Amino acid sequence: GEARGIYSTNVTKMDYGKINRISSPLYNSYNPAIIAIDNGKLFTAWDSYQNNTADIWGAKFSKGKWEKEFRITSDPRIERYPALALNGSELWLCWQAQSYGNNPPQHKHNKSIRLNHVDEQRIVVAQLVGNQLKSPIDLFNKVSTENTLLQRPNLFFTANGKMFLTAREPINPHD
Repeated sequence: GEARGIYSTNVTKMDYGKINRISSPLYNSYNPAIIAIDNGKLFTAWDSYQNNTADIWGAKFSKGKWEKEFRITSDPRIERYPALALNGSELWLCWQAQSYGNNPPQHKHNKSIRLNHVDEQRIVVAQLVGNQLKSPIDLFNKVSTENTLLQRPNLFFTANGKMFLTAREPINPHD
């Protein structure tokens, strides 16, 4: 069968529209976020495991249909749990980036990874301009430090453009 996917439909009080698959049927995809941009346009982002890497992918909805998905991030870290926010007309994303470094492999189905036993787990924030990311200077190192493991971020902008970022710290950093 097909891999786990990201789907979309419009819903009213009395009905729903056609259910559309947004992500590729070839790869597992998880944790979708969606936001209305303007004039009926939408944007969605999710994490997907494709070609031995976990990255953030996205798609735009315009003129009544979803455009082809595109890769937003490409980092050696495992990138998951995207969240979306608007600052005026600017589209911003945040996500969790983690690595396993020197931990020994222990996953029962794939001996090359050890899920939830991380050496590094940070929060990344960036503005999406076209299909390119622009991140605030030093935010990666100053907000999400090497010694503080953070996960499942979210962000919000006030009416005057002040960004608020939230994240969760795990109970046990190596679980």
